[in-house]
Amino acid sequence: MSVAIDTLLTSDINKPARYLGNELGAVHRPWSAATVRWVLTYPEIYEVGASNLGHIILYSILNTQPRQLCDRAYLPAADLAAKLKATQTPLFAVESQRPLTDFDILGFSLSYELGATNILEMLSLAGIPLTWQERSQPKNGAVERWPLIFAGGQTATSNPEPYADFFDFIALGDGEELLPEIGLVLEDGKAAGLSREALLLDLAQIPGVYVPRFYDMAEDGSVHPNRADVPQRILRRVATPIPAYAMGLVPYIETVHDRLTVEIRRGCTRGCRFCQPGMLTRPARDVEPDAVIEAIETGMAKTGYNEFSLLL
Repeated sequence: MSVAIDTLLTSDINKPARYLGNELGAVHRPWSAATVRWVLTYPEIYEVGASNLGHIILYSILNTQPRQLCDRAYLPAADLAAKLKATQTPLFAVESQRPLTDFDILGFSLSYELGATNILEMLSLAGIPLTWQERSQPKNGAVERWPLIFAGGQTATSNPEPYADFFDFIALGDGEELLPEIGLVLEDGKAAGLSREALLLDLAQIPGVYVPRFYDMAEDGSVHPNRADVPQRILRRVATPIPAYAMGLVPYIETVHDRLTVEIRRGCTRGCRFCQPGMLTRPARDVEPDAVIEAIETGMAKTGYNEFSLLL
């Protein structure tokens, strides 16, 4: 039987600040005022996820959207994971302390291949079926309401097929413009009372959204639609970097990148074939120097960090 989250965060838990969700810069939007409720879910422990710039940028952007809220979740360390399993308490989002199953949509950052097993562990801890096929099956004559599960990031963009069974859809490319568009479709779909499949069909019309259930793989490895009302080819989304959204969280504990990070370029002009980010983030987009300087000055004052790094 599940227990209250605060009863699990006791003195025997290492670094409980990982799970408090009240850092400087954390956003707490009213639950009842939101129509669409997101969780950005990073499949690593807090020290890695909370310092990931893409995670911070998307969190900031989604929490500026009207009628939406965005919470966060991370892979719990082994000590808390053992407590969650022993008490049958589902994995929770850190700001609201609500189970992940309370939300409409869970977005996982799949930045590298080994993160895939962490995603499965998080879904298991949350009590969510692992595959989209299981989440779509009726139980006791009715279809259970599960959050939509999707992935984004470099590994998901480069080759989503090894992970296609685990996600309802996959976001290809940059998410700054894509995720707000997804949120608007979800809002309309909820208002219209659409079924899960009908909602995913609407999402499949957004450039950059790949819905695996609507595509089949041929013997040669190519992927083709299995219905006529979805795009033949899904295009990778490209967005302009906006440094202002990088002024996000200031954790209570030391993280992997414990400083202000400001993006000055996305993409690379060298085109090295062995470099996955260089191939996937084309074209190269430079941030205007004045915007970089403003982001550094504002970010240092806003966060209290005493050092910054420039990200290419």
